[in-house]
Amino acid sequence: NGHKAKSGDAGKGAEICLEVLNASDYFEVLGFPKYNSESMNIPETELRKNYLKRSMKVHPDKNKHAKSTEAFQRIALAYDTLRDPAKKQNYVYQLNRQSQYSGFPNIGRE
Repeated sequence: NGHKAKSGDAGKGAEICLEVLNASDYFEVLGFPKYNSESMNIPETELRKNYLKRSMKVHPDKNKHAKSTEAFQRIALAYDTLRDPAKKQNYVYQLNRQSQYSGFPNIGRE
């Protein structure tokens, strides 16, 4: 009869939302490693694939976590930024500046 959620689904919904919201940069938001020297070489097709996969997992109609809308919007913003070469270049420039001027650089740290 019903489309009862499996017992583990709620936990996974919360997990993916928190992963997106706690990501240190847009590359992590889309499920890639934190920004590093290889990040600029990620093909647009891979960005899109990860964007679609992640956005479906946090979509507010499918994910009932309280922050699913916020996570969904962050994924959309990350993809919009990283798929556009000029926006991506500017974003990476800002990441590098932030890293350079903060006492705790988070670029390239494992």
